[in-house]
Amino acid sequence: MEQLTLFVGLLRLTYQS
Repeated sequence: MEQLTLFVGLLRLTYQS
């Protein structure tokens, strides 16, 4: 279930940009 955390992190990073 670590991939989900990675996905959320990437999504949040893209959202912040």
